[in-house]
Amino acid sequence: MKIDVITIEIGSTITKINAFNDIFSDSIKHIGQSTGLTSVDKGDVSLGVEEALENLKKDLGEDLEVGEYLINSSAAGGLRMAVFGLTYAMTARAAREASLGAGAIVEFVGTGKIQDFHLEDLYDTRPNIIMLAGGLDHGDTEITLHNAKMLASSELDVPFIYSGNRQLQKSVRRLFEKNNKILHITKNVYPDVDQLDIDEARKIIQHTFSEHIIHAKGMERLERYTSKEIIPTPYAVLTGAERLYKTLGDLVVIDVGGATTDIHSVSEDSPENSPYRAQATSLVKRTVEGDLGVFVNAKNLNDIEDNIDDFHTDLELLRPLPETEDEKNITKELTAKAVSIGLRRHAGTKKVLYSPTGKKTLIYGKDLTQVKYMIGTGGALSRLENANNILERIRDNQIEGSLLPQCNAKIMIDKKYIFSSIGTLAFHYKDANIEKLLKDHFRE
Repeated sequence: MKIDVITIEIGSTITKINAFNDIFSDSIKHIGQSTGLTSVDKGDVSLGVEEALENLKKDLGEDLEVGEYLINSSAAGGLRMAVFGLTYAMTARAAREASLGAGAIVEFVGTGKIQDFHLEDLYDTRPNIIMLAGGLDHGDTEITLHNAKMLASSELDVPFIYSGNRQLQKSVRRLFEKNNKILHITKNVYPDVDQLDIDEARKIIQHTFSEHIIHAKGMERLERYTSKEIIPTPYAVLTGAERLYKTLGDLVVIDVGGATTDIHSVSEDSPENSPYRAQATSLVKRTVEGDLGVFVNAKNLNDIEDNIDDFHTDLELLRPLPETEDEKNITKELTAKAVSIGLRRHAGTKKVLYSPTGKKTLIYGKDLTQVKYMIGTGGALSRLENANNILERIRDNQIEGSLLPQCNAKIMIDKKYIFSSIGTLAFHYKDANIEKLLKDHFRE
């Protein structure tokens, strides 16, 4: 059987493949899906891929003639990053948002002058990429240059990205070249007060990930499938969300997994809230909640005391693939708790302050009140029956002061669990009618 494209998603435990035909037609067809066990720890990730391909061949009942393979991955620990800036609220926050928007797990955030103890923390963290921000354009140079010298002369053997004061670009490049370090330079992620400029940084991060992930343990043999960029799985989800935003408008994608809950939003401030914004924010935002997984981190999630969704249960019946009604109910309630807490952490807040000059309203963080669509994906929401009820329950439970989606937001569930695969198609095929595939998929 001829297949135009197979997407390969290499997760921490499961490798999933999806087959598509008629990529450049008005009606892209999803042919099938299958899985295998991820085999990074065996030193050859292709073993899990071959298992998934063999299962797909059995499902379709014939041999496969594949035109092209495309890959996204969160295996080998995914994309782990460390970021450094002058202050947390400005340059470090901008670098962190750029990293999260590129699909990274940000494991270290540092501010101020880099000291020896910072380097020790970085050695312990062992990130895949380190991003250095700092200074507005034509602003501070002393601390940022000091930080560049400390990183360039360190024993950290990872790619670096410089995204700070553009006046220092040549000086920073010379420092890293002198010490034989890999350095990529991007626009300043915080060029002026209350300005975020993270799009170029996001692209450079994911490109750097693609260049170096192939050298991670067990990942080398991916080259036999494709010469195209390998992108982080969360970046694939965010790419799909950005493409869908062009036709549907403001949206939020809620991805609940066994280890984390990721929230991706593409939305603008409402006209009512925009005049009160206290700090800059970006159109696209992603947050990762490492304590809100429904299987690997279920104990952490279960133990969280929450005055809105205070569900606690005996986890004895928890299963990775629930089958009985009791098992399904536990997973459903844990998923609801993860969505509720994760969405509230992602959303911004409206605060009323009182000062000598009178009452003042301020908006902090992401405004989701304009969101038209709430989209559920990930292993939990995609597989649970009546998962839309979970999102409806969260949507309809409005909380004063929280900038959550309103009661008129529509609910969509990724029942076939292909959102990240469609995002991978969107990344590589800019002209393909991905939007129609997404909309048709969610109508099913």
